[in-house]
Formats: sequence, C-alpha cells, structure tokens
Amino acid sequence: MPAPELRLDHGGLWVVFNFPPAETTQETTQETTQETTQETTQERILALLRAQPSLTRQELAGKIGMTSDGVKYHLQKLTTTGVIRHVGPTKTGHWEVLDGKA
Repeated sequence: MPAPELRLDHGGLWVVFNFPPAETTQETTQETTQETTQETTQERILALLRAQPSLTRQELAGKIGMTSDGVKYHLQKLTTTGVIRHVGPTKTGHWEVLDGKA
C-alpha cells in the first residue's frame, strides 16, 4: 500500500490515502456467480438425464425448481456445446449425455 499523500492548500491540510484498485469488481463477482450457478444447474440437469434419459423439460423443471423456459435455455446450451443430444421424436425420444461432465 502506498504511503499517504499530504496536501496543503488554502482550505487546510489534506491527507490522501491511495488504495490499490480492488482485484474484483461487483461486475466480475456477478459474472462469476452467474457462471457458477449456470454450471451447477447444468450439472444437475446432466445428473438427472443420466438417471432418467426420458425426462421431459417440464419434469426437469419440477425437479430442479425452475421454469420450463429456464430448463430449455440450459438444454439448448448443453446441446450446442455437444454435451447432450436428443434422440428420437420430441414426445417419445430420450436424451443422451455425450460428455463425461458431471
């Protein structure tokens, strides 16, 4: 930490403490929290799909405690990154977990 700076002007004597910049900002903390939450949610989805590959989006939403649209978002991300894929028709198909991620 740098030494305090003393300033004398017509208004009096000022002591200025120059603190080093914070290593994390609120924005960085928020991004990290969102990434961690997203990873945790996706890990939970993967665990559920490994145990029951025929789960529907609505069933996953109920088990995880989020909306069906939230589950849809995560399923799309997992599909896009090649971690899972859907096999067969929409109503009677099932999910395959392709990657060894937990």
